[in-house]
Amino acid sequence: MTKTEIFDDIVSVVKVDASFCKDKRGGDESKYRALISEDMGDDMFVRVICTYLATFECPGHLSFYNKGRSLRAGIEVRRYGDELYVTRSFIDEIKVGDRIVALDGLALPQAAKKYEELLYGETEDRQGQYWAKIIAYSKEVTVVSGDKKFIYPVRTDVKVTYRQPYEFKMIDGVAYLRFDDFIDEKGICELLSNNKQQIESDCLIIDVRENIGGTDTAWLPLLKYCIAEDEDINSSAMDDNDEVNYTERNVDIRLKVLKEYREKANPETKQHFDLVIQDLINHRGMGFVKMADNSEPQKFEGSAIPKMVFVLSDCTCASSGESFIMAIKGLKKVTVIGRPTMGILDYSNLAYVDYGAYVLNYPTSRSLSVDSGNGINKKGVGVDYFIPWTPEFLHNDIDLQIALNMAKDNRNK
Repeated sequence: MTKTEIFDDIVSVVKVDASFCKDKRGGDESKYRALISEDMGDDMFVRVICTYLATFECPGHLSFYNKGRSLRAGIEVRRYGDELYVTRSFIDEIKVGDRIVALDGLALPQAAKKYEELLYGETEDRQGQYWAKIIAYSKEVTVVSGDKKFIYPVRTDVKVTYRQPYEFKMIDGVAYLRFDDFIDEKGICELLSNNKQQIESDCLIIDVRENIGGTDTAWLPLLKYCIAEDEDINSSAMDDNDEVNYTERNVDIRLKVLKEYREKANPETKQHFDLVIQDLINHRGMGFVKMADNSEPQKFEGSAIPKMVFVLSDCTCASSGESFIMAIKGLKKVTVIGRPTMGILDYSNLAYVDYGAYVLNYPTSRSLSVDSGNGINKKGVGVDYFIPWTPEFLHNDIDLQIALNMAKDNRNK
């Protein structure tokens, strides 16, 4: 396919197959089609497509990328006022705590105006994760480090290596679990099994602040720790109130994805995938249909210990990470601390189109909460104890400290 043909097919996807097609019109596609030429570079082509897709304001679950090249500047930031504070760096020239005050000579407010589509209409305190891509699109950034100010020429081939996604440790006698995704169901179960005795103590902290999602079945083993012994909870209370866009393209793509997930799932969750797969087959080509749950409601058993569970949340918690917080928020012994989640659950259950060198990811399900005005786009799943992000977080994990203080207070009661 030519670049123009790819763009035109993407327009068809977002207007027919993507589950937000009922609600979002996006930008004028003719404006972006005019920017495309067959001899343009791959990086610029991806940039034009991504900017067009951003006008639908569906971050996280709508993306386009080059399979052979990922633009990585190696800098992660949070916005605070008119500066971007570096929270993670994979390059020697820039350190955590440094501040980016301009991009290509534009002060941050002007740069925000130039790239407004790529900020998805989010408030300043929730923009941080989107600035990483904008930095990668820039030629240079102006950095303030201590009393020094310098220009850094942006590289986009930085090798990025992240920490292990799952962690357990004891902090001041309190059990701490961290999940940066909910992808590896077997790995999560193994972590819980290997540390079962210590996890089942007075208090437990579950950190999903940087959880990028995965599959909801992966977090089900955590429920028993979050539900009180006398709490009567079953799966019907946690069912998604969604509809699915069962276009022929969506069903064919989703069947392939779910069959891959099924092969990696634990035996007890394979039945769940079988039901979803059959549902897709039954509704192929029918357009929007309310998602049905044909399985028997599953009762979730609670436990006396831990007595209190503290869940750490942030706007970088996405997809299945958000589903987890939505499921446990409001339970008797759970307190959610931090900031509301990313807010991308209104449109979920991804499908993808392979264009050879490029891939488009897009959502196929739609939350019916959108119709009642209760969607979470640009809001996220709320918290019980809100803590605004400030540069102090660069040196002190305030969320974690507050959770530890609450755990200590609980022990003393």
